[in-house]
Parts: sequence; structure tokens; C-alpha cells
Amino acid sequence: MKEKVSIKRIAEIAGVSTCTVSKVINNTGEGYSEKTAQKIRAVAKSLNYIPDSAAKMLREAKSYTIGLLMPSLDNDFFASLASYIEKEMRSIGYSVFIASGAGDRECEKQYFRVLAGKGVDGIISCSNLGQIETACRERNIPLINLVRYPQECQVPVVTIDNKQGARTATMHLIEQGCKHILFLGYATAEENRLAREEGYLQALQERNLSIDKNYLVYCPPASDRSSAAGTTLSEFLAAGHPLDGIFAANDSIALGALTFLMRQGFRIPYDIKIIGFDNSIYSSLTCPGISTIDAHADLLAQKSCQLMQSLLQGEPPKGQIHYVPFDLIKRESTAS
Repeated sequence: MKEKVSIKRIAEIAGVSTCTVSKVINNTGEGYSEKTAQKIRAVAKSLNYIPDSAAKMLREAKSYTIGLLMPSLDNDFFASLASYIEKEMRSIGYSVFIASGAGDRECEKQYFRVLAGKGVDGIISCSNLGQIETACRERNIPLINLVRYPQECQVPVVTIDNKQGARTATMHLIEQGCKHILFLGYATAEENRLAREEGYLQALQERNLSIDKNYLVYCPPASDRSSAAGTTLSEFLAAGHPLDGIFAANDSIALGALTFLMRQGFRIPYDIKIIGFDNSIYSSLTCPGISTIDAHADLLAQKSCQLMQSLLQGEPPKGQIHYVPFDLIKRESTAS
């Protein structure tokens, strides 16, 4: 078995003290020149030195890991968020434990306890739980809610303005001539869905279009949201309601609506225009492409990681809700 390379061995070869080697490798302290630092790093590299992270964790009472709780990694938007967050945290020396609760509240609670038991330094969560799990609260683990923001849970939140995003999407349909606009959502109690519904209604009110509760339609819970959207839309059309525009609460629902309508012979966007939400991969690979609201997964990840870094350094959060901008992406599904 190959002998483990020690700091003492690096110091002997570099001709410096073990204290200097420790400072350079851990990037702490002063009292050495850049030339000395370069020499030490070169020796460490030549010996394939691997830092003893366990000793460092014990010394600093940190695990240098955070937990990331996602509702689903099958969804492109959340998968992108996870990828961006892992990259951001890795750049500051942290590893990420990723867990998916699949929207199951009891499963999410269990994962909070598991992550706390693993000694993570902080948790970024896309959870709808209204209360902080006892295991996290007792350990004073810094917690950030990302994208979703249960009103009962008073922790920092990083999100976009979902209400204004939905208003912008609905206004775009109205400006393209739509008068009978369906809100096609997903039957969950999450705050995002409610905020997007409010934005849709606000746009109709501002343009003096009639508000009909029959046009607030929700797909039933299903693992395949696209298929559920098609089935729900079929039932809506069977009732004989006029329809020339659809605001889908996310891109997977928009994809389901687009696929169903085209199979039924509708011409998109000439007969019915469709806009989604999130700017996931679903919206850009279809033909026609789906207009959508870009929720900027990269900016959400960047902001949440910056906030987490501040919390890990003991800095109190500046405000509870931290917004990142959104953009309207116009594609062929709403073209004139």
C-alpha cells in the first residue's frame, strides 16, 4: 500500500516549515512569498498530495457540504438549477448532497432529517413545507428556500416575481389578439401556482377582458405532466368553451397542450397561441417553439449560493425575499 504523503514530507522537500506548508495548502495566514507558495504547490502536486479533509472538518467544525432538496430531477428546470448550484458551491470549496422529495411532504421531512444528520453546513430547499424541520432548527442549520416560498416558513427566499411574470405572459397573449385565454395549471397548493394565477387574472382585469372561472383549469397530479395537460385540455374543449390562447403555468404543461392540439389538427399559433413558464429545454426544442417566461435558473442558483455563503459566514440575511429578474422569450407559438 502506498504511503500517504504528509505535510511534513512536503516541507522537507520544499525546505520550509510545516507551518508554512499548512498555510499555503489551506490558503490561510501570511508570512510567505508567492515564490515560496508556488514551490510548495509544485512539490505537493508532484507527490499527488491529497489534503486530509476529515482533519480539516474536525479542526474547523465544518463539513464543507450543503444539502440541496429538489422536488424532482426529472424536470429540466430543477435539474438545471441543481447543476448550476453544484457548480457554484464547488467553486467556493463545498460539496453538495442532492435529494429529491418528489413532491411528497413526508419524504421531504425525512430528507431534512437525513441531511441534518449528515452534518451539512447549510440547506438550499425547493420545498413547500410550512415549517422548518426540528432537526434543522435544533442544529441552527442555515436554510434558504429557492423558487418556492411557503408563507409560514420565515427563512430567506430566492425567487422571481411569479405574479408579474404571469401577468407579462398573459399580456403578451392579449397583445397578440387573444380574447379567450385559458389558465392551464397544476393542482398543487404551491405559492408559485397561486402567484401565477393572480398574474393571469390581473392582466385580464387590466385589459377589461371577462373573467370566467371555467378558464381556470388544473391538471390532476401525475408523473407525466405533459400527458395530464393533454387530457385536461381535451375535457375543456369538449365542454364547448371558445379558446384562442393558453397560458401554461410551466413549460411541461405547455408542451402537453401543444402536442395535444397539434394532434387534433389545430394550427399553432394561428388557431390557438400558447405560452409557458420557466424557459426549460421543453420550450426550445419543439416545432413550433414555445414562447415562455425565462426564470433564469443560472441567476437563481448564483443568488442562492451567494446568500448561503453569507449565512455560512454568520452574516444575517438582508431581507426575506430576494428576487432575480425574468424575461419574456417570444417564439413561434405566439407569433402573429
